[in-house]
Amino acid sequence: MTFNEQDHPRDEMGKFTFKNGGEENTNKKNEKQNQKMTPFKLGAEINVYKNETLDETPVEILYGKSKNTEQQEQAENKYRNILLDVLGKKATPAMVLLKNSKQLEKIVKENGLWDKVKQKTIEIGIGKGYDKGGYWLAKNYFSYGPDTAGMLDMAHKKRMEPEYTKDTIKIKNFDDIQNKQDRKYLVKKLNEQFSEYIDVTNIENIEGYNFKENSEPSQRIAQDKDFQNIIKNNKEKILKGEEISGNFPRHQKSNENNWHFALGHFDIRNTEIDKKGNLHIKVYDTYDFNKENKTVANQAGYKQMHKGNLKPFFTIHDILIPKSELDRIWNEE
Repeated sequence: MTFNEQDHPRDEMGKFTFKNGGEENTNKKNEKQNQKMTPFKLGAEINVYKNETLDETPVEILYGKSKNTEQQEQAENKYRNILLDVLGKKATPAMVLLKNSKQLEKIVKENGLWDKVKQKTIEIGIGKGYDKGGYWLAKNYFSYGPDTAGMLDMAHKKRMEPEYTKDTIKIKNFDDIQNKQDRKYLVKKLNEQFSEYIDVTNIENIEGYNFKENSEPSQRIAQDKDFQNIIKNNKEKILKGEEISGNFPRHQKSNENNWHFALGHFDIRNTEIDKKGNLHIKVYDTYDFNKENKTVANQAGYKQMHKGNLKPFFTIHDILIPKSELDRIWNEE
């Protein structure tokens, strides 16, 4: 599928829109999808970066608002267990006997442990119990974006959105014939990035995905301002065909962090300018979580990958920057 930017101009938030009322139709479609996901009928967006509290309790996020009394009690008990687990040794016998989770919530907050509850909530959503709710949580509730959600989905055997990789070539492992020129690089990269994950004992088991130039994720990278700044600031290295390391920075607004959480740090290799002056780039990354990154979402992912609930993989994004766009990037002040 070819994605033409002229048919999808960006709005003020940087999101793609659609011609002939497509944006309105898309919104209606999203509303219907959200209605089907009963466990995630949410009232407001959470901004983890600003460390805001949840407008709905984690129990409502994880288990929904059921009218069934028995289901409500089951959900409440699960949530109480989360709160008690977070309190740990601080949980007195009297607290354990409390039936009202609101009282436990208050104690958790008074002890400065609310972020741990949020992390536990995310862990459940993206971990062993991953389902459409977990996918929706990453894409919409935390507003991280389609590629953060897409990468999370790829880390699960049971995919919620297989269409995300429709324009990719599946790579068996680093030894795949199509990676012949980058075999040594991949062996080194995979060993470095996944060495601390005790569940990963053989990098031969780590699969890869090659997103082609016409894929929507690759085109989103090509049009990303942070990525274009890297292209701008490394002109000489690109012209020489040298390897470049880059990263998508953390922004204040959650909806601007799609690629920060999807790729984070990455390598640029095999740059080439064709006869027409178009720039071709390969962006390499591994799906792992940095222990030193103390954000709630990253720590949740870090723990779930160690538990084996998220599988590691690597990605290659083929990027095309047309000559006209490349001239603009390299010549703008």
